[in-house]
This record gives sequence, C-alpha cells and structure tokens, in this order.
Amino acid sequence: MESLNEKNENPGWTILTLGFPKYNSLIKINKSTAKIIKLINKLGFDKLIGLKKEILEGSDEEILTKKWFDWLGNEKLFSYLYEQFLLINCSYLPSSLHGYKFCEFVETQLRIELMENIEKVDEIEYCHVKPLKLLNYKECPKEMGKKLKLDMYKLVNWN
Repeated sequence: MESLNEKNENPGWTILTLGFPKYNSLIKINKSTAKIIKLINKLGFDKLIGLKKEILEGSDEEILTKKWFDWLGNEKLFSYLYEQFLLINCSYLPSSLHGYKFCEFVETQLRIELMENIEKVDEIEYCHVKPLKLLNYKECPKEMGKKLKLDMYKLVNWN
C-alpha cells in the first residue's frame, strides 16, 4: 500500500469476502485506516522477526511462549488508537414514518462529509467512521459509550 489519493481509491490490497467474492472489501478504505493497518502490519512483522530470531537461537520455552503470545496480539484494540471520539445518535419513535430513512441519510451523508473533509486537515492523523446501528430505540447512548469503552465522547442527538 504505497499511497492513497484524495478520492479514496483502492490502496492496492485486495480482501475478498464469501458474501461478495467479486467485490474488494477495501474499496471504501480511507487514508487514516490505511495508516493504522500499515502500522499494525509493520509492528506484527517486526515481532514475527523477533520470534523467529529467538527460535533460531534456541531460546527457552518460556521466552518463546511470551514472544509468541506477544506476536499474536496483546496490542491495544483498534479503537484505542484514537484519542478522540464523536458519538452521534440518531433516534426516532416507532410511530415515525420517516425516522429510519432520516437516520440512514444522516449516517451515509455524515460519513461521506467527515471522510472527505476531515482527512484534508493535516493536523488530524487518524479518522475512522464506524456506524453502529441500535435497533432497540430505548438503548441509552451513554450506556453505549460505556460498552464501547469510550472515555471521552461528545453526543449529538437528533430526535
């Protein structure tokens, strides 16, 4: 993945899924996510080289086990690579005729606008939009933030 242009073009990787074998799942990847994937891949590769070195040197089994588990992923979760979170909750009453459509519109348009505009700001290193649908309209947004382990988030609520 050498570079991405402003139009979010495919970074050169291909990920095919069972559901859509002809569709490259990375077609919608943004520059921020590409940076993180590249960083995590490099860290993982460096750890794998360290593990291989320990194996070739005949290191103790305890050291090898520690290095093996370190390589398998004792790293932070993907979401912990971000310092700031913006949680937007679009909710509507079950009796609303167009609530669902409005929330779908907000989700789609907001993602496009955020990715097209935020990534242009040089001071912002990472930006990732992850929509999370709550089908239970009674779910409390603050509880959702706790479940996602978000220490800091701002809440914008449209009703």
